[in-house]
Amino acid sequence: DVIGAAQTIEAAGTLGDDVRVAGMALKVGPKAKIGGDVIAAGLSLEAEKESTIAGDFIFGGYQALLAGQIDKDVRAGIANLQVAGKIGGDVDVYSDSDGDAPPVEAMTGNQPIRFKMPQVPGGLTFDSSAEVAGKLTYTSKREAKIDEAAKMLGGVSHEIPKADPAQPNAPPPEPDKLQPVYDGLRNFICAALIGLVVFLV
Repeated sequence: DVIGAAQTIEAAGTLGDDVRVAGMALKVGPKAKIGGDVIAAGLSLEAEKESTIAGDFIFGGYQALLAGQIDKDVRAGIANLQVAGKIGGDVDVYSDSDGDAPPVEAMTGNQPIRFKMPQVPGGLTFDSSAEVAGKLTYTSKREAKIDEAAKMLGGVSHEIPKADPAQPNAPPPEPDKLQPVYDGLRNFICAALIGLVVFLV
């Protein structure tokens, strides 16, 4: 397994097992071949064209551009997601985007980034080259932008986020289906940060 936390992380070669990373800018390069799952958290993640991920892709962050191939499922809690590649399983996404995305470079706090981050459109976008073999299920206040040439082979289900109960005696909302994703990412990020502090000390 590869486990890491840094400002920028780039996978550029063959990695035979799972990858668990957290950082500001994350990239899976065109020559990257990951043999297991990718579990990541960050401001931005880009999986470039011709990259391959043999397992699941789980991400929590602001934006992601998926232009390569993911053989299994995609699960994400995200603001903006753009898919231009192939996904072999289901896609389950919670998006809290309210409108057009501001420039992602403006969110770095003027810190220099080693590589340029993509500018992902606001909300969920599936380009003409996108192909999802399973079902797309997404929860968002906005409708996804799906190109008519995109292949959504398992169908599409759009759920509207439930509003907070207006009355104190109203029944609680149903558990979030992506809560295990959030819990796993939170635990991983905490462990990665502790490990990084120990390493630096």
